Amino acid sequence: MVAGGCVHADNDPLVEDLLALKQRVRESTHLASNYARAITSVRAHPEPLRSAADAKKLRHIGNYMANQIHGILRKRGLLEAEDRAPSIAPPPTPVARAQADISTRDTSVGTPERSARDYAPAYRKQPWFVLLALQEAQAVDEDAAMASDALLQRMLDTGYEGNSAKLRACLASLSGTHEVVKRSNLGFYYLTQKGRRSAELCPGSLTGAATTTTTTTTTTDAVTTAAASSAAASGSVRKNQTGVVRQRPSSPNWTYAELEDSDEEILTDLNTRPAPEPEPEATNKKHTVPEDLIRETDTWELVLLLDHREIIERRNPRILERKLLERNVNCEVRVLGVGDVQWIARRKRIGGETQEFMLNVIVERKEVHDLSGSIIDRRFFEQKTRLATVRENCGDVHVIYLIEGSLTQITTVRTSGLHTAM
Repeated sequence: MVAGGCVHADNDPLVEDLLALKQRVRESTHLASNYARAITSVRAHPEPLRSAADAKKLRHIGNYMANQIHGILRKRGLLEAEDRAPSIAPPPTPVARAQADISTRDTSVGTPERSARDYAPAYRKQPWFVLLALQEAQAVDEDAAMASDALLQRMLDTGYEGNSAKLRACLASLSGTHEVVKRSNLGFYYLTQKGRRSAELCPGSLTGAATTTTTTTTTTDAVTTAAASSAAASGSVRKNQTGVVRQRPSSPNWTYAELEDSDEEILTDLNTRPAPEPEPEATNKKHTVPEDLIRETDTWELVLLLDHREIIERRNPRILERKLLERNVNCEVRVLGVGDVQWIARRKRIGGETQEFMLNVIVERKEVHDLSGSIIDRRFFEQKTRLATVRENCGDVHVIYLIEGSLTQITTVRTSGLHTAM
Protein backbone atom coordinates (compact mmCIF):
# COMPACT_ATOMS: atom_id res chain seq x y z
CA MET A 1 0.00 0.00 0.00
CA VAL A 2 1.42 3.37 -1.04
CA ALA A 3 1.33 6.14 1.57
CA GLY A 4 -1.85 8.11 1.00
CA GLY A 5 -3.08 5.58 -1.59
CA CYS A 6 -5.53 2.70 -1.56
CA VAL A 7 -5.23 -0.81 -0.20
CA HIS A 8 -6.08 -2.02 -3.70
CA ALA A 9 -4.27 -0.15 -6.47
CA ASP A 10 -7.24 -0.39 -8.88
CA ASN A 11 -9.19 2.02 -6.66
CA ASP A 12 -6.61 4.82 -7.07
CA PRO A 13 -8.29 6.38 -10.17
CA LEU A 14 -11.62 6.38 -8.34
CA VAL A 15 -10.12 8.16 -5.32
CA GLU A 16 -8.40 10.64 -7.61
CA ASP A 17 -11.69 11.68 -9.21
CA LEU A 18 -13.47 11.82 -5.84
CA LEU A 19 -10.77 14.17 -4.55
CA ALA A 20 -11.29 16.37 -7.61
CA LEU A 21 -15.03 16.54 -6.87
CA LYS A 22 -14.34 17.30 -3.21
CA GLN A 23 -12.16 20.28 -4.15
CA ARG A 24 -15.13 21.88 -5.91
CA VAL A 25 -17.10 21.92 -2.65
CA ARG A 26 -16.55 24.44 0.11
CA GLU A 27 -14.68 22.84 3.00
CA SER A 28 -17.10 24.06 5.68
CA THR A 29 -20.12 22.29 4.18
CA HIS A 30 -21.43 18.87 5.16
CA LEU A 31 -20.98 17.67 1.58
CA ALA A 32 -17.20 18.04 1.88
CA SER A 33 -17.30 15.87 5.02
CA ASN A 34 -19.33 13.25 3.17
CA TYR A 35 -16.72 13.15 0.40
CA ALA A 36 -13.89 12.81 2.93
CA ARG A 37 -15.55 9.87 4.72
CA ALA A 38 -16.36 8.16 1.41
CA ILE A 39 -12.75 8.54 0.21
CA THR A 40 -11.50 7.00 3.45
CA SER A 41 -13.81 4.00 2.99
CA VAL A 42 -12.74 3.48 -0.63
CA ARG A 43 -9.06 3.64 0.29
CA ALA A 44 -9.48 1.01 3.00
CA HIS A 45 -11.47 -1.39 0.79
CA PRO A 46 -9.33 -4.44 -0.10
CA GLU A 47 -11.13 -5.19 -3.40
CA PRO A 48 -11.64 -3.11 -6.56
CA LEU A 49 -14.96 -1.26 -6.82
CA ARG A 50 -16.66 -1.77 -10.16
CA SER A 51 -20.31 -0.91 -9.50
CA ALA A 52 -22.49 1.40 -7.45
CA ALA A 53 -23.96 -1.60 -5.62
CA ASP A 54 -20.51 -2.59 -4.36
CA ALA A 55 -19.85 0.99 -3.26
CA LYS A 56 -23.07 1.16 -1.22
CA LYS A 57 -21.88 -1.79 0.85
CA LEU A 58 -19.10 0.37 2.31
CA ARG A 59 -19.48 2.63 5.31
CA HIS A 60 -20.35 6.31 4.83
CA ILE A 61 -21.51 5.76 1.23
CA GLY A 62 -25.18 6.34 0.51
CA ASN A 63 -27.20 6.84 -2.64
CA TYR A 64 -25.64 10.19 -3.53
CA MET A 65 -22.02 9.01 -3.20
CA ALA A 66 -22.85 5.74 -4.96
CA ASN A 67 -24.22 7.72 -7.92
CA GLN A 68 -21.04 9.80 -8.04
CA ILE A 69 -18.91 6.63 -8.03
CA HIS A 70 -21.13 5.10 -10.72
CA GLY A 71 -20.55 8.14 -12.94
CA ILE A 72 -16.78 7.99 -12.42
CA LEU A 73 -16.62 4.29 -13.25
CA ARG A 74 -18.73 4.76 -16.36
CA LYS A 75 -16.57 7.67 -17.54
CA ARG A 76 -13.40 5.62 -17.10
CA GLY A 77 -14.95 2.49 -18.64
CA LEU A 78 -14.55 0.45 -15.45
CA LEU A 79 -18.18 -0.56 -14.95
CA GLU A 80 -19.04 -4.22 -14.78
CA ALA A 81 -20.99 -5.68 -17.69
CA GLU A 82 -24.12 -6.24 -15.61
CA ASP A 83 -24.32 -2.54 -14.67
CA ARG A 84 -24.27 -1.33 -18.25
CA ALA A 85 -27.39 -0.89 -20.32
CA PRO A 86 -28.32 -4.20 -21.94
CA SER A 87 -27.94 -4.19 -25.70
CA ILE A 88 -29.72 -7.52 -26.29
CA ALA A 89 -33.50 -7.67 -26.33
CA PRO A 90 -35.11 -9.62 -23.47
CA PRO A 91 -36.17 -13.19 -24.22
CA PRO A 92 -39.70 -13.68 -25.58
CA THR A 93 -40.92 -15.86 -22.70
CA PRO A 94 -40.93 -13.10 -20.02
CA VAL A 95 -42.63 -10.77 -22.50
CA ALA A 96 -45.44 -13.23 -23.11
CA ARG A 97 -45.86 -13.73 -19.39
CA ALA A 98 -45.97 -9.99 -18.80
CA GLN A 99 -48.64 -9.58 -21.47
CA ALA A 100 -50.69 -12.32 -19.87
CA ASP A 101 -50.44 -10.57 -16.52
CA ILE A 102 -51.58 -7.28 -18.02
CA SER A 103 -54.57 -8.86 -19.75
CA THR A 104 -55.61 -10.58 -16.52
CA ARG A 105 -55.35 -7.30 -14.61
CA ASP A 106 -57.50 -5.44 -17.14
CA THR A 107 -60.32 -7.98 -16.92
CA SER A 108 -60.27 -8.20 -13.12
CA VAL A 109 -63.02 -6.55 -11.12
CA GLY A 110 -62.47 -4.92 -7.73
CA THR A 111 -60.12 -2.45 -6.08
CA PRO A 112 -57.49 -1.08 -8.51
CA GLU A 113 -53.99 -2.32 -7.86
CA ARG A 114 -51.47 0.17 -6.52
CA SER A 115 -48.42 0.89 -8.67
CA ALA A 116 -45.00 1.69 -7.28
CA ARG A 117 -45.39 5.44 -7.96
CA ASP A 118 -48.83 5.92 -6.40
CA TYR A 119 -48.92 7.93 -3.17
CA ALA A 120 -51.22 6.60 -0.44
CA PRO A 121 -51.07 8.39 2.95
CA ALA A 122 -51.47 6.57 6.24
CA TYR A 123 -54.88 6.26 7.87
CA ARG A 124 -56.10 9.46 9.66
CA LYS A 125 -52.84 11.28 9.10
CA GLN A 126 -52.88 14.89 7.92
CA PRO A 127 -52.51 14.12 4.16
CA TRP A 128 -55.27 11.51 4.51
CA PHE A 129 -57.70 14.19 5.75
CA VAL A 130 -56.68 16.62 2.98
CA LEU A 131 -57.12 14.19 0.09
CA LEU A 132 -60.43 12.77 1.28
CA ALA A 133 -61.83 16.21 2.14
CA LEU A 134 -61.04 17.49 -1.36
CA GLN A 135 -62.47 14.31 -2.88
CA GLU A 136 -65.68 14.60 -0.85
CA ALA A 137 -66.06 18.25 -1.94
CA GLN A 138 -65.45 17.17 -5.57
CA ALA A 139 -62.57 19.65 -5.86
CA VAL A 140 -61.01 17.86 -8.83
CA ASP A 141 -60.33 20.82 -11.14
CA GLU A 142 -59.56 24.52 -10.95
CA ASP A 143 -63.21 25.56 -11.28
CA ALA A 144 -64.20 23.51 -8.20
CA ALA A 145 -61.12 24.38 -6.10
CA MET A 146 -61.52 25.05 -2.36
CA ALA A 147 -60.12 27.82 -0.17
CA SER A 148 -57.74 26.77 2.58
CA ASP A 149 -60.02 27.93 5.41
CA ALA A 150 -63.01 26.06 3.96
CA LEU A 151 -60.84 22.95 3.59
CA LEU A 152 -59.68 23.30 7.20
CA GLN A 153 -63.26 23.60 8.47
CA ARG A 154 -64.32 20.48 6.57
CA MET A 155 -61.36 18.57 8.02
CA LEU A 156 -62.11 19.77 11.56
CA ASP A 157 -65.69 18.57 11.23
CA THR A 158 -64.43 15.06 10.44
CA GLY A 159 -62.05 14.76 13.40
CA TYR A 160 -58.89 16.58 12.29
CA GLU A 161 -56.98 18.07 15.24
CA GLY A 162 -54.59 20.51 13.56
CA ASN A 163 -54.54 24.21 12.74
CA SER A 164 -54.08 26.42 9.69
CA ALA A 165 -50.28 26.55 10.06
CA LYS A 166 -49.96 22.75 9.97
CA LEU A 167 -52.37 22.61 7.05
CA ARG A 168 -50.28 25.12 5.08
CA ALA A 169 -47.13 23.05 5.56
CA CYS A 170 -48.97 19.87 4.53
CA LEU A 171 -50.41 21.50 1.39
CA ALA A 172 -46.93 22.70 0.42
CA SER A 173 -45.63 19.13 0.69
CA LEU A 174 -48.55 17.60 -1.19
CA SER A 175 -48.32 20.12 -4.04
CA GLY A 176 -44.52 20.18 -4.26
CA THR A 177 -43.15 16.75 -3.36
CA HIS A 178 -46.02 14.36 -4.08
CA GLU A 179 -47.84 16.48 -6.74
CA VAL A 180 -51.26 15.24 -5.67
CA VAL A 181 -52.67 18.70 -4.86
CA LYS A 182 -52.42 21.82 -7.01
CA ARG A 183 -52.91 25.49 -6.16
CA SER A 184 -54.93 27.63 -8.54
CA ASN A 185 -54.14 31.21 -9.54
CA LEU A 186 -56.66 32.44 -6.98
CA GLY A 187 -55.02 30.54 -4.14
CA PHE A 188 -57.54 27.67 -4.00
CA TYR A 189 -56.64 23.96 -3.89
CA TYR A 190 -57.86 20.96 -5.88
CA LEU A 191 -56.83 17.36 -6.61
CA THR A 192 -54.65 16.53 -9.59
CA GLN A 193 -55.12 13.35 -11.61
CA LYS A 194 -52.49 11.69 -9.45
CA GLY A 195 -54.25 13.05 -6.36
CA ARG A 196 -57.57 11.51 -7.39
CA ARG A 197 -55.78 8.17 -7.72
CA SER A 198 -54.24 8.64 -4.24
CA ALA A 199 -57.63 9.52 -2.74
CA GLU A 200 -59.04 6.24 -4.07
CA LEU A 201 -56.18 4.37 -2.38
CA CYS A 202 -56.75 6.03 1.01
CA PRO A 203 -57.94 3.48 3.60
CA GLY A 204 -61.27 4.16 5.27
CA SER A 205 -63.50 7.17 4.62
CA LEU A 206 -64.36 10.53 6.18
CA THR A 207 -67.93 9.37 6.74
CA GLY A 208 -66.74 6.45 8.83
CA ALA A 209 -64.35 8.70 10.74
CA ALA A 210 -66.94 11.42 11.47
CA THR A 211 -69.97 9.30 12.49
CA THR A 212 -70.20 6.38 14.88
CA THR A 213 -72.75 3.57 14.78
CA THR A 214 -74.34 2.24 17.96
CA THR A 215 -76.07 -0.77 16.35
CA THR A 216 -74.19 -4.04 15.94
CA THR A 217 -74.82 -7.36 14.20
CA THR A 218 -76.36 -10.23 16.15
CA THR A 219 -73.50 -12.66 16.51
CA THR A 220 -72.51 -13.42 20.10
CA ASP A 221 -73.15 -11.63 23.36
CA ALA A 222 -69.46 -10.89 23.86
CA VAL A 223 -69.10 -9.27 20.45
CA THR A 224 -72.31 -7.29 20.93
CA THR A 225 -71.17 -5.92 24.30
CA ALA A 226 -67.71 -4.98 22.99
CA ALA A 227 -69.10 -3.26 19.90
CA ALA A 228 -71.66 -1.29 21.91
CA SER A 229 -69.07 -0.06 24.43
CA SER A 230 -66.68 0.86 21.60
CA ALA A 231 -69.39 2.84 19.79
CA ALA A 232 -70.36 4.66 22.99
CA ALA A 233 -66.75 5.57 23.74
CA SER A 234 -66.20 6.73 20.17
CA GLY A 235 -69.36 8.83 20.30
CA SER A 236 -68.18 10.43 23.54
CA VAL A 237 -64.82 11.27 22.01
CA ARG A 238 -66.52 12.75 18.93
CA LYS A 239 -68.68 14.91 21.15
CA ASN A 240 -65.62 16.21 22.97
CA GLN A 241 -63.84 16.88 19.69
CA THR A 242 -66.84 18.83 18.42
CA GLY A 243 -66.78 20.95 21.54
CA VAL A 244 -63.10 21.71 21.05
CA VAL A 245 -63.69 22.64 17.41
CA ARG A 246 -66.35 25.17 18.38
CA GLN A 247 -63.80 26.88 20.63
CA ARG A 248 -61.24 27.19 17.82
CA PRO A 249 -62.31 30.70 16.62
CA SER A 250 -60.77 32.28 19.75
CA SER A 251 -57.33 30.82 18.98
CA PRO A 252 -54.71 32.95 17.13
CA ASN A 253 -54.50 30.57 14.18
CA TRP A 254 -58.23 30.77 13.55
CA THR A 255 -58.38 34.54 13.97
CA TYR A 256 -55.90 35.02 11.14
CA ALA A 257 -57.71 32.88 8.53
CA GLU A 258 -57.09 34.22 5.03
CA LEU A 259 -60.47 35.74 4.26
CA GLU A 260 -59.28 37.22 0.97
CA ASP A 261 -59.11 33.69 -0.48
CA SER A 262 -62.74 32.94 0.47
CA ASP A 263 -65.85 33.73 -1.52
CA GLU A 264 -69.08 35.13 -0.11
CA GLU A 265 -70.73 31.72 0.14
CA ILE A 266 -68.00 30.33 2.40
CA LEU A 267 -68.01 33.46 4.58
CA THR A 268 -71.78 33.22 4.99
CA ASP A 269 -71.46 29.54 5.94
CA LEU A 270 -68.84 30.34 8.57
CA ASN A 271 -70.86 33.23 10.02
CA THR A 272 -74.05 31.18 10.35
CA ARG A 273 -72.39 28.46 12.43
CA PRO A 274 -72.77 28.86 16.20
CA ALA A 275 -69.50 30.00 17.73
CA PRO A 276 -68.67 31.84 20.97
CA GLU A 277 -67.58 35.44 20.78
CA PRO A 278 -63.79 35.92 20.98
CA GLU A 279 -62.42 37.30 24.18
CA PRO A 280 -62.28 41.13 24.21
CA GLU A 281 -58.69 41.12 25.42
CA ALA A 282 -57.54 38.88 22.57
CA THR A 283 -59.44 40.98 20.00
CA ASN A 284 -57.94 44.22 21.18
CA LYS A 285 -54.52 42.65 21.37
CA LYS A 286 -54.53 41.47 17.75
CA HIS A 287 -56.56 44.06 15.88
CA THR A 288 -55.77 47.35 17.63
CA VAL A 289 -52.56 49.32 17.95
CA PRO A 290 -51.70 50.83 21.37
CA GLU A 291 -52.41 54.54 21.39
CA ASP A 292 -49.11 55.33 23.09
CA LEU A 293 -46.94 53.32 20.68
CA ILE A 294 -45.27 56.47 19.37
CA ARG A 295 -44.72 59.65 21.38
CA GLU A 296 -42.94 62.81 20.39
CA THR A 297 -40.45 62.39 23.24
CA ASP A 298 -39.51 58.83 22.24
CA THR A 299 -36.09 58.01 20.81
CA TRP A 300 -35.98 55.28 18.15
CA GLU A 301 -32.95 53.32 16.98
CA LEU A 302 -32.71 50.94 14.02
CA VAL A 303 -30.55 47.88 14.78
CA LEU A 304 -29.40 45.13 12.41
CA LEU A 305 -29.31 41.70 14.11
CA LEU A 306 -26.90 39.00 12.89
CA ASP A 307 -27.38 35.34 13.71
CA HIS A 308 -24.51 34.03 15.82
CA ARG A 309 -24.04 31.08 13.44
CA GLU A 310 -23.19 33.51 10.64
CA ILE A 311 -20.29 34.68 12.80
CA ILE A 312 -18.84 31.46 14.23
CA GLU A 313 -18.95 29.53 10.93
CA ARG A 314 -16.79 32.03 9.07
CA ARG A 315 -13.02 31.73 8.88
CA ASN A 316 -12.68 35.30 10.14
CA PRO A 317 -15.51 35.39 12.70
CA ARG A 318 -15.85 39.13 13.36
CA ILE A 319 -15.22 40.43 9.84
CA LEU A 320 -18.90 40.76 8.91
CA GLU A 321 -19.76 42.71 12.05
CA ARG A 322 -16.65 44.87 11.69
CA LYS A 323 -17.37 45.76 8.06
CA LEU A 324 -20.91 46.79 8.95
CA LEU A 325 -19.73 48.98 11.82
CA GLU A 326 -17.16 50.62 9.53
CA ARG A 327 -20.06 51.71 7.31
CA ASN A 328 -21.95 53.14 10.32
CA VAL A 329 -24.48 50.30 10.40
CA ASN A 330 -25.66 49.69 13.96
CA CYS A 331 -25.55 45.90 14.35
CA GLU A 332 -25.55 43.26 17.08
CA VAL A 333 -24.98 39.50 17.22
CA ARG A 334 -27.76 37.36 18.72
CA VAL A 335 -29.33 33.91 18.52
CA LEU A 336 -32.06 34.15 15.87
CA GLY A 337 -34.77 31.53 15.65
CA VAL A 338 -35.39 32.09 11.94
CA GLY A 339 -33.35 33.84 9.27
CA ASP A 340 -29.73 35.00 9.21
CA VAL A 341 -30.37 38.76 9.40
CA GLN A 342 -33.26 40.69 10.94
CA TRP A 343 -34.02 44.33 11.73
CA ILE A 344 -35.51 45.64 14.94
CA ALA A 345 -36.66 49.08 16.04
CA ARG A 346 -35.55 49.91 19.61
CA ARG A 347 -37.65 52.45 21.48
CA LYS A 348 -36.27 54.46 24.40
CA ARG A 349 -38.90 56.28 26.42
CA ILE A 350 -38.35 58.84 29.14
CA GLY A 351 -39.24 57.31 32.48
CA GLY A 352 -39.98 53.94 30.87
CA GLU A 353 -38.18 50.78 29.87
CA THR A 354 -36.49 50.18 26.52
CA GLN A 355 -38.56 48.03 24.16
CA GLU A 356 -37.72 46.35 20.85
CA PHE A 357 -40.05 45.73 17.90
CA MET A 358 -39.18 43.32 15.11
CA LEU A 359 -39.64 44.67 11.58
CA ASN A 360 -41.24 42.61 8.83
CA VAL A 361 -38.03 41.84 6.90
CA ILE A 362 -36.00 38.60 7.14
CA VAL A 363 -32.80 37.94 5.19
CA GLU A 364 -31.53 34.43 4.42
CA ARG A 365 -27.90 34.18 3.29
CA LYS A 366 -27.04 31.33 0.93
CA GLU A 367 -23.74 30.44 -0.72
CA VAL A 368 -24.22 28.81 -4.12
CA HIS A 369 -22.69 25.43 -3.21
CA ASP A 370 -24.53 25.39 0.13
CA LEU A 371 -27.78 26.20 -1.71
CA SER A 372 -27.19 23.26 -4.05
CA GLY A 373 -26.51 20.88 -1.16
CA SER A 374 -29.55 22.08 0.81
CA ILE A 375 -31.80 21.42 -2.21
CA ILE A 376 -30.55 17.84 -2.42
CA ASP A 377 -30.98 16.98 1.27
CA ARG A 378 -34.30 18.92 1.55
CA ARG A 379 -32.99 21.49 4.07
CA PHE A 380 -33.97 24.30 1.71
CA PHE A 381 -37.56 23.05 1.46
CA GLU A 382 -37.85 22.74 5.25
CA GLN A 383 -36.49 26.27 5.64
CA LYS A 384 -39.06 27.67 3.21
CA THR A 385 -41.79 25.82 5.10
CA ARG A 386 -40.70 27.45 8.39
CA LEU A 387 -40.72 30.87 6.74
CA ALA A 388 -44.20 30.20 5.37
CA THR A 389 -45.31 29.43 8.93
CA VAL A 390 -43.85 32.77 10.06
CA ARG A 391 -45.87 34.53 7.37
CA GLU A 392 -48.96 32.65 8.48
CA ASN A 393 -48.60 33.70 12.11
CA CYS A 394 -47.06 37.17 11.78
CA GLY A 395 -48.71 38.56 8.67
CA ASP A 396 -46.94 40.26 5.77
CA VAL A 397 -43.25 39.34 6.17
CA HIS A 398 -40.76 40.05 3.38
CA VAL A 399 -38.13 37.32 2.94
CA ILE A 400 -34.95 38.25 1.04
CA TYR A 401 -32.54 35.55 -0.16
CA LEU A 402 -28.97 36.82 -0.45
CA ILE A 403 -27.15 34.47 -2.84
CA GLU A 404 -23.35 34.68 -2.63
CA GLY A 405 -21.52 33.58 -5.75
CA SER A 406 -22.65 32.94 -9.31
CA LEU A 407 -25.48 30.63 -10.27
CA THR A 408 -23.40 29.57 -13.28
CA GLN A 409 -20.86 27.80 -11.06
CA ILE A 410 -20.46 24.04 -11.40
CA THR A 411 -22.72 22.55 -8.72
CA THR A 412 -24.59 19.30 -8.21
CA VAL A 413 -27.87 21.06 -9.08
CA ARG A 414 -27.97 22.72 -12.48
CA THR A 415 -28.50 26.45 -12.97
CA SER A 416 -32.12 25.94 -14.04
CA GLY A 417 -32.77 23.97 -10.84
CA LEU A 418 -31.30 26.77 -8.72
CA HIS A 419 -33.52 29.32 -10.47
CA THR A 420 -36.57 27.11 -9.93
CA ALA A 421 -35.79 26.71 -6.23
CA MET A 422 -35.48 30.44 -5.78
